[in-house]
Amino acid sequence: MISEIKYISTATIPVVKIISSEKFKNKRVDITMRDHYGDICVNLAKHYIDTYKPFKPLILLLKQIVFFARLNDPYSVSLSGRHIIVWPHSNAGGVPTNKDILQADH
Repeated sequence: MISEIKYISTATIPVVKIISSEKFKNKRVDITMRDHYGDICVNLAKHYIDTYKPFKPLILLLKQIVFFARLNDPYSVSLSGRHIIVWPHSNAGGVPTNKDILQADH
């Protein structure tokens, strides 16, 4: 059932990373020990995708680059999904505000 379990002691938020066996298609699961902002990040991404049409293909491309460079583990020295989503928007002249985040969360 489980091929690997790893506790990340150096993470800001304590996390256990689990990888299932091949029987379960090597699914990856992260279990955090307290709240984090993953759901807010997803809603913010949806908001940006609805607002800026080229945003989705750009984010997918950036996520692939980060994945192939093996920088996609947000609990180690890497780029998290939140960083990937905020970076293009901030470089395009906009920085997400609390209003952006709160609007995207609804």
